Amino acid sequence: MEEKKNIKALLSFIFGIVGCVLAFCCGGGFPFGVAALVLGILAKKDDPENKQAKIGFILGIVSLVLCVVAGIISMATGVLSTVLQNGNF
Repeated sequence: MEEKKNIKALLSFIFGIVGCVLAFCCGGGFPFGVAALVLGILAKKDDPENKQAKIGFILGIVSLVLCVVAGIISMATGVLSTVLQNGNF
């Protein structure tokens, strides 16, 4: 039996992958993570058994978590380098 094509699930999957790849590039993965998450939710409403929608949803969450972790690391290293440069401990 041919599986019904769901463009929202496909886009969620693609945006999730792109978001995970770009997560450590100046927060560039954040909009893709949000898009993957939203499209994954919409696609799961249309077809709850669609594996692509589930994976896109999960990749959206992973992308957002990676962006938050990258932001924290970026802020921590920026603060640390400023403290070390000024000698203020």
